[in-house]
Amino acid sequence: MSLLPLFSRGADRAAALATLERDLKRGLETVERAPASPERERAIATLESAARYLRNRDAAEPGPAGRDDDERCLSLVLSARETAPSRERLATRGLLGTAPYEDADPGWFGVLWSWLTRPRAPFRSRPRSASGAISFADDAVVALAADWGTGCASSARIAEAIRALDAPHAIHLGDVYYAGTEAEVRDKLVSAWPAGSVSSFTLNANHEMYSGGHGYFDVALRAPAFAAQGGFSYFAMENRHATIIGVDSAYHAQWASLYHRGALDADAQMPWLRAVGRAARSAGRKVILLSHHHGLELDGTPVEPLWSQIADALEGGPDIWYWGHVHAGAAFAPRRSGGAVVRGRCIGHGGVPYAPIARGPALAWAEDALAGDPDEPRRARNGFAVLRFADDALIEELRDEDGAVRWTERTPWRG
Repeated sequence: MSLLPLFSRGADRAAALATLERDLKRGLETVERAPASPERERAIATLESAARYLRNRDAAEPGPAGRDDDERCLSLVLSARETAPSRERLATRGLLGTAPYEDADPGWFGVLWSWLTRPRAPFRSRPRSASGAISFADDAVVALAADWGTGCASSARIAEAIRALDAPHAIHLGDVYYAGTEAEVRDKLVSAWPAGSVSSFTLNANHEMYSGGHGYFDVALRAPAFAAQGGFSYFAMENRHATIIGVDSAYHAQWASLYHRGALDADAQMPWLRAVGRAARSAGRKVILLSHHHGLELDGTPVEPLWSQIADALEGGPDIWYWGHVHAGAAFAPRRSGGAVVRGRCIGHGGVPYAPIARGPALAWAEDALAGDPDEPRRARNGFAVLRFADDALIEELRDEDGAVRWTERTPWRG
């Protein structure tokens, strides 16, 4: 069966073929610029095979040797072309275009090959001897960024702004693009991360899992910058006022949906999270949760199964929950959940281009300002978060890519 009729639905066939050929060429150029790796070579071979099928599309049947293989490769490319952008768009907040990390960036083609071919790295459960929280100073400053591992200019500016803070602790909430391969993790995370003067941490995310999590577990977690994490993908930190808990919402997310919806495992993380949360509550500390995946959609709809898992483990939920994954900057209005009042924060605007966010009823604030980017005038400001621990309160700041405070809130430790 020929794939060519698929190209002509609702559009002129010749124009559709020309567009696909152009995208394949751009895809090859994008992937060829990536660092050498087995995934890069396989992606190049797949794209070249798909392009060969198009060049030979008018050959008389039966086709030339290898035509069936070329047609299968074109099927993979077409699937990536349809699947990756829709997964990245997340509530239609992405930008339709072919620039790096926009929805039609041909570099996404390389994601599909890694996703289909690489087995998952082993998950590492914390032993009882390593299950406790790490102490940090009562007056600490903690910088948070998510979806930051792009290697693009706005991510670099965010790194400069975090370094200027001289924060003792810096935490990445995950996503190294395109597929979190070993080379991408080395180049876009480990070598570029604005490490805290005391410690740094990094969470697992869906893009890291596209290549089986090998770049995350075998490169990031073994890097000296992230030594405080002890090689595990979930962790806890505590001081007199609060417990910060980071969870791995990616490893046990559904494979068939490209790890799009976060989930925790029942065997290791759920009992650990429950125990850490109870210890924090019994000591009168606030609970600040960090995950890559989102707990709420931008309209306030809970995202399952992660929302219910967190609510179950933390007796309604954390006091404050920071996440990435959705390419937006937003602070949610307080939401009652069981016996808790949860304040959600989305900081998935660490580097990927996205459109300004309209503030709906579920949001206390949303980043609706344009970045003034001459290369992409439709782009909203990227940014990051800062947590300042004072004697009487937690001070939250959502900042833009140049370090300017865009939103702030003060939460007393008591009451």
